[in-house]
Amino acid sequence: MIEEFEHYLLEDCPYGDETTELLGIEGEGRLTIRSRDPGIASCADDLAEFYEKKGLKVNMHLENGKGFVENAVLFEAEGDLRKLFKLWRISQTFLSMTCAIATKTRKMVDSARQVNPDIMIATSRKAHPGFRKYELRSVHVGGGDHHRNSLSDSILITQNHFNVVGSFEKLRAMRKIEIEPRTKEEVF
Repeated sequence: MIEEFEHYLLEDCPYGDETTELLGIEGEGRLTIRSRDPGIASCADDLAEFYEKKGLKVNMHLENGKGFVENAVLFEAEGDLRKLFKLWRISQTFLSMTCAIATKTRKMVDSARQVNPDIMIATSRKAHPGFRKYELRSVHVGGGDHHRNSLSDSILITQNHFNVVGSFEKLRAMRKIEIEPRTKEEVF
């Protein structure tokens, strides 16, 4: 199975970096990714691990859950300039997405807990293909929880199931069974 970051790289750079090759860029250099806005760091450790596998030296990355200010350094690495140029865009996009999810989750959790300190904010399993692991991790880093990770985690009977089977009798299963309400009255 192809590693997620290898897939991102293959998608963004399937035949090489035409610009870097045309300009004849060679040698050693440094890549620094800075924030545009304040936020919460998430998954930079995963990115650092990938860089190290590529033979690059990671000088620093923010730890999961650490708050940062505008223009803060989120990630810095050095090594072969050709590799750094190939990884720059996917790295920037990756951290923009994971940090945004952690930041938005933290804001929602903090806001909800002002009203109810015991409330849980949970995400659904709806995630971008190939990115679920990092999206769910970012929700957790932001203080949220997961309702379920996959269809295999629990049984959730939705309106679509009712539309196909109509009704059902007593159900037996080893897993928790949840039924999505069809109306507001069914909730209570």
